[in-house]
Amino acid sequence: MWPNRRDFSAILCLAGGWLAWVFLDILAVSVAYSEDRFECRVAVYGLKVVWPWVRWIPGTLGIVFAARSSMKGKGDQGRTQDLYLATLLIVSVKLLSLLPLVGLICPPIGLLWSAHLSWAVSATLLVYLTYPALSDFLAGRPRETGYVILAVFAVIYLIYGVFYVRTTLLHGDEPQFLMITQSLLRDGDINLANTEPEDHLEYHEVKEIRPHKAPASPEGKLHNTHPPGIAALVAPAYWIGHRLVGHPRLAVCLFLALAAAVGVFLIYTLLRKASFDPVVSVIVSATAGLSPLFFMYSNQIYPDIMALAFFIPTLIATVDRHPARGKFIYVGCGVLAVLLPILHPRMLPLTCLMGWFLWKRIEDHPSRGDLIRMGLIASGIAFVSYIGYHLHYTGDIWGAYKPGNAW
Repeated sequence: MWPNRRDFSAILCLAGGWLAWVFLDILAVSVAYSEDRFECRVAVYGLKVVWPWVRWIPGTLGIVFAARSSMKGKGDQGRTQDLYLATLLIVSVKLLSLLPLVGLICPPIGLLWSAHLSWAVSATLLVYLTYPALSDFLAGRPRETGYVILAVFAVIYLIYGVFYVRTTLLHGDEPQFLMITQSLLRDGDINLANTEPEDHLEYHEVKEIRPHKAPASPEGKLHNTHPPGIAALVAPAYWIGHRLVGHPRLAVCLFLALAAAVGVFLIYTLLRKASFDPVVSVIVSATAGLSPLFFMYSNQIYPDIMALAFFIPTLIATVDRHPARGKFIYVGCGVLAVLLPILHPRMLPLTCLMGWFLWKRIEDHPSRGDLIRMGLIASGIAFVSYIGYHLHYTGDIWGAYKPGNAW
């Protein structure tokens, strides 16, 4: 079965526009910005020695898919025509950028020659042309899609975690957290007064590091300014890494990488529970997972990624209106909320926000009374635990929340 004349013409025009973009993509250009004036110049000096063919694959696959769909009578002429017009427009503007006056009038036009835009155009062709079929395919497999996202990002983050540990030293406050973890496993406390320089070699390549002493440490003790929440959370991974492979830092980083992958999975789950289109959910969660900050910090020993994994379940419980949800889901979210400040005192506002979300969610719940009682009990236990922890940590009931205690 052959496509009708309009479908065939639209696909040919789109293919022609894509070939024009590919031709511009192989041009070797120099984009220069003036230091003293707000302008840019784009100069072509030949063809690239190595063609960036990899980034042409998504766009080509999208056009091939559109052609096959049209031959089966399932083509979408409107989508093809929209992309053809958009491609023609961007190719025309890119050609205009070669004129000197255009760079003087609109200097940002030089960004059209960046590799990132080429990737974006190619990915747009693939996603936009396959969107209806992909949406139908993913709509019937929400759980399987989530598991695939979890597995893919777990592999990506684990591989990057191994590479990161092998090529970088601990930096920033990372040694401080592992210092507390070591003390918890060795002595069962957070007192670092008996930590020797040689002890740091267990997880670090250098021993000339000093704990960040909390000014309000009790008499005869040395407590770190950093709270022990994330240090205690990674303690099992530290122990396994130390006992089994002799590399506690690697095990901790891989544990946090898995937690980051769970965070991406939770972002996808949140979007699906909020009734977003399945393709949108996949794209947004994948974009978040590949964003520079998320990717770079996926294995670094800081509390933020773990706090994200603690917070998102509450958002999921807030937007999910499934009538069969039991009260233990909200209890679990409440437990995660009261644990957040242990990761770091700056998480206290997030705890309050989670509590407000949970309260709004259970207002009309059939077991509202039971949930309120359980929440009050949990809050009471958390309050007493915090007071005891603060007295041990700084000798003051306010702990790190009192100015001057932690820093």
